[in-house]
Amino acid sequence: MIIEALLEFGLGIVRFISYCVTEVVVEILCRGAGYRICRLFSSNVKRDGFRVFFVGLIFWGFIFTLVAMLFSSGSLALEIDKCLDRGGSFNYQTNTCRYE
Repeated sequence: MIIEALLEFGLGIVRFISYCVTEVVVEILCRGAGYRICRLFSSNVKRDGFRVFFVGLIFWGFIFTLVAMLFSSGSLALEIDKCLDRGGSFNYQTNTCRYE
């Protein structure tokens, strides 16, 4: 009986946290960014519209892709820099460091 009550309490907390995360992601990030972008092009924009949500989702997808690409190229640049600082030569075709 006590275990069931604790389990229900725990599930309630998990539901509340997931609701808060969903609200933050959907409302603030997607709809907020989408609304601001749509307002640049039209003054008659509904904040709760699907177009606003879709534009916000595309915006954050673009930002995520851009950050991933920059991180990927930045990590390769750091790897090359480490190799050269340690006195090695970097083979750009195989992306490996050689020490001779």
